[in-house]
Amino acid sequence: MSDSTSNTPVPFVDPSIFTEIPENIYVPGNYVQAIPSYDDAGLFAFPARILLVAQALPSGTALPRRIYPLTSPGQATNYCGAGSIGETQAYFLLAANPTVPVDIICVLDAAGSGKAAGAINIAGAWTQNGTLPLYLGGVQILVPVSATDTPATVAANAVALINAVANPSLPVVASAGTGTAAGSIILTSRHGCAEMNTFAIYVATGKADILPGAMTATVVPMTGGTVNQSIAGVISAIAGLWYTDIVTPWQDLANASALQAEMDNRYTATAKLDMGAFMCATGSYAQTATFLGTVDSRFRCTLPITNPQTPHWAVSASMCGVCAQIWFTDPSQQVKDIVLPGVVPPLPGDRFSWQQQNLLVPEGGCIYDVLKDGTMVIKRMVSENTTDNTGTPTTAWQDPMAARVETRIRYDWRTYLNLTYPDNKLADDGSLAAENNPNIATPNRVRGSWGARCTLYGQLGWIEDVQDQCRKAQFSRDPNSRNRLNEVLYYQRVGNLMVSATALYFEA
Repeated sequence: MSDSTSNTPVPFVDPSIFTEIPENIYVPGNYVQAIPSYDDAGLFAFPARILLVAQALPSGTALPRRIYPLTSPGQATNYCGAGSIGETQAYFLLAANPTVPVDIICVLDAAGSGKAAGAINIAGAWTQNGTLPLYLGGVQILVPVSATDTPATVAANAVALINAVANPSLPVVASAGTGTAAGSIILTSRHGCAEMNTFAIYVATGKADILPGAMTATVVPMTGGTVNQSIAGVISAIAGLWYTDIVTPWQDLANASALQAEMDNRYTATAKLDMGAFMCATGSYAQTATFLGTVDSRFRCTLPITNPQTPHWAVSASMCGVCAQIWFTDPSQQVKDIVLPGVVPPLPGDRFSWQQQNLLVPEGGCIYDVLKDGTMVIKRMVSENTTDNTGTPTTAWQDPMAARVETRIRYDWRTYLNLTYPDNKLADDGSLAAENNPNIATPNRVRGSWGARCTLYGQLGWIEDVQDQCRKAQFSRDPNSRNRLNEVLYYQRVGNLMVSATALYFEA
């Protein structure tokens, strides 16, 4: 009787898969090689990492342009120096970001930079006790006032309190005026840079603030700060290093443009170093709208603010911490009604109207809101990008989630291919090699892998319309290279509920 299975093809096993068990083993034994299968692998861990570009003082211990891990605010004080811009950046970043790893790179003031200076001039004659409420960079300082104090006495007491502020220290040093300037609180920036001109000085702006009797306190805004440091040295220092997010203390066009070019280069298919940035731009609506018209990055979110109380470098650091955490968890998630921890909002008269906010969004500006308790929250995050490479208006990259989802899918797909097909051969579909060896890559096998990953992305809520998008995918061997597989992939990013439009009828 013949064997009914004699005509059944015997599956061929390519001996090359036994990388640990060569054919020339002659010692008897059962040898078992462990080979991981990634057919049903979940999402691969994404190595999110933030780079804080911190402006430091010479008192800091960090070597310029040397990268250090940052895990606590105290480290920032040590690296950057007490009262530095970098110290404040780190405090706000870490307060907003509990889990995403952070590295810090310190830069000193630019050579030849000028320091900014401002003042608060105290005058008048009062006959009762009270309090002089000062607000420096959003930090409240309550100066006790006695009925017998003179303006010079109040100024001296204020100077002592200002210079004692710590954790973080203020980026200004206070001194008392003398002679004809007696009664003046003189504020001088610790840093030389143009950004210190935006440092906020306010007196008695709280709802319950009252100056004692006939006291007057006149603010002289900060001026005279010149020359920002260049980001060029930082870009050189991080060449080839992986960072998903970056935040700097500068808002000038030269640095913004240089960082934009660096992010564009990192996003290319060959560089594979996708990175997003955050910035706070200060000025009036017209000034910030003009600035947004000069930058156009798909990968940077810029929040315009008029007269910020909390320094703009702290606001941008807080934005980075909040967004990096949210997008690490879910890159498709909108950032809406999310608190910026510790950020003091602009005064009511400096806040943008609804109409101005509605105009800022299509111009590439993020917008914020202020809750009844004074908490500042992100209302909508958008990228700066408003045009394509030809200058044609586009909203393709308006939502920063577009770039974030793209980055996560690119990273996950690359990782999956590297693990599933680490050193595989490539053959045509239906070839003898493909039919007999399941470990040979073919266009259809890779297509199946893409379908499985898209199903996972759909389950995670990153993409939708999975089946239709997978059907459109194209996989083929390059006609000019037998070693190259060409792939044309599609996906539809999931939306976010941002606007609810309702027609509500009532009986007249």
